[in-house]
Amino acid sequence: GLVLARNPARLMTPAAGYEAGAPLKPLPGLHVEAAAFLLDLDSELVWSGDTGGTEASGQSRRYGLELSGEYHVSNWLYADAEATFTHAAYVGAPGGGNAGVVALAPTRTFTGGIGVRPTFGRWTPSASIRVKSIADRAATPDGSLVAEGFTLFDGEVGLRYRMVELGLDVQNIGDATWREVSFATDSRLRWEPKTVSGISYSPGWPRTAIGHA
Repeated sequence: GLVLARNPARLMTPAAGYEAGAPLKPLPGLHVEAAAFLLDLDSELVWSGDTGGTEASGQSRRYGLELSGEYHVSNWLYADAEATFTHAAYVGAPGGGNAGVVALAPTRTFTGGIGVRPTFGRWTPSASIRVKSIADRAATPDGSLVAEGFTLFDGEVGLRYRMVELGLDVQNIGDATWREVSFATDSRLRWEPKTVSGISYSPGWPRTAIGHA
């Protein structure tokens, strides 16, 4: 963004951030954290599908809540989860008025998983399953176009003997149809009378198995 001839980004963008939170340990092996935050940026850096890069935009404010937790039931069974809830919008349009939300800024995300890794002598089997999710989010400041969210499950199994370990990862266990990258763009096909605004996207991976050693 610094070397763009038009609308270059600044090397350092002034920002003011505020955060309040607390860690908790309500049970043995359970660690929970919660934090609320507010962040003001003098210039938001946003993705431009037309140029395939980023560009500087107006002032923005985002606020939200982050929750996370880890639970070690024993020395071989564990679980973790993290969720975020965020609202990101421009401070205002020139001359007043609402400038809209920050396009593609996540509003709700979730990751979590559970895994086991016991030990039997020199053998150490392992297995885990994880989920990651992102909610629908506005692809344009006025929310007229929406980038679809997704929820994916990944799994892993493995076996370790001394210095040798074999494993199998399975991504997108449910073979969900999802969009890895989405953004709003204007396009026009040869037979279309005028430019059309729509969502361009890259399809996500189907169910995929990967072995490793």
